[in-house]
Amino acid sequence: MFSTAFVLYQISSLRPEWLIIFDNADNYPEMVEKYLPPGNIGNILITSRNPALRRIATHENSMEVTEMNEATAIDLLLKTSGFGNQYRNEAQQIVNNLYCLPLAIDMAGAYIT
Repeated sequence: MFSTAFVLYQISSLRPEWLIIFDNADNYPEMVEKYLPPGNIGNILITSRNPALRRIATHENSMEVTEMNEATAIDLLLKTSGFGNQYRNEAQQIVNNLYCLPLAIDMAGAYIT
């Protein structure tokens, strides 16, 4: 079995660039930081509802994703679900229950397909 430090070193040595995704990293920043490879070769994507994780990235390298407007959210749900405009009222209720959050809407559309 390899140590965490060994694996992180190997990742940081990879060519071409690599990508690590920390999805729903809603815990403390220290939980993510201990798994960040050294160096600046690769790319790291962190999704979180915890604003404290902003301290891991520079301001230029972070972006807050907010809710969509309702009309766009409805269009996304109808598109991902495969349902037509005749279900627009039902879609409106669903997207409002999901606070117009793009990932939640996309997942809901895939689920109800």
